[in-house]
Amino acid sequence: MPSGLEQLVMDAKHGDREALELLVQQIQNPLYRMAFRMLGSPEDAEDAAQEIVIRVITHLSDFRGDSTFRTWMYRIASNHLLNTRKRRAERLGIDFELWEKLGAIDAPAVDTDHFPPAEKALLVHEVRIGCMQGLLLCLDREHRMAVILGEVFEVTGPEGAFILEITPATFRKRLSRGRQRIHAFLRKHCSLVNADNECSCQKQLGRDLSTGWVDPEKLQFKSVVASPEKHEQILQGMSEMEELTRVTYLYRNYPAYQPPAAFAHLVKDLIDAGKFPLLNG
Repeated sequence: MPSGLEQLVMDAKHGDREALELLVQQIQNPLYRMAFRMLGSPEDAEDAAQEIVIRVITHLSDFRGDSTFRTWMYRIASNHLLNTRKRRAERLGIDFELWEKLGAIDAPAVDTDHFPPAEKALLVHEVRIGCMQGLLLCLDREHRMAVILGEVFEVTGPEGAFILEITPATFRKRLSRGRQRIHAFLRKHCSLVNADNECSCQKQLGRDLSTGWVDPEKLQFKSVVASPEKHEQILQGMSEMEELTRVTYLYRNYPAYQPPAAFAHLVKDLIDAGKFPLLNG
């Protein structure tokens, strides 16, 4: 018996408009999350995710069930994101050497004491998640996608190989190399991975506020920050993990990027406008 997602696909392929709308609702969040991780910008992620959703819908008839629908969808998304033009975050030319140099620059004397404690903690979270996202951008696209698939979306080796159209051994090698590069950086700089380090996120808050990397009026990652209680549980759990496992846990702990509200209406408007041939039969 097909799963709920596969059943929606079958119904949509037979012209069920409601099933297609429900399918879009099911897939838009993971596709936006993948695009955000890959491109590093909410605006670019929204554009890319819209393009991917439309590509998935217009190619539904090509889905033959050789894999799960989600795996097939990730294959379309990965191909699009690996081959799309460089977006604004990638054009900054960030690599691990530059990221380390930026972290070593003394933060400007920006007064953060006027922020209430809860708001200041949120700003530090913003720096932390921005750093984690920046480290992904330090990887080339092939290794970045392998890390996103393996660490964030937890795909298996065979699934990753199918998605990227490579061998399982090549997928495992890319994932391992990407993890090790990020781990080496975090082991040297991050207090959450290595307790011997000073908290660099707290230290760099003033710099990121002064440069506009963090805008208190427009936080990019607010929706993915855990509550104080949950965050404390996370820290306690991480203390018992090996360093490499902590790196994985950091990336899996902040997965719930939410697309803007306008995103949800765009494809629905296209559906209502009769833009998809499978609904016109």
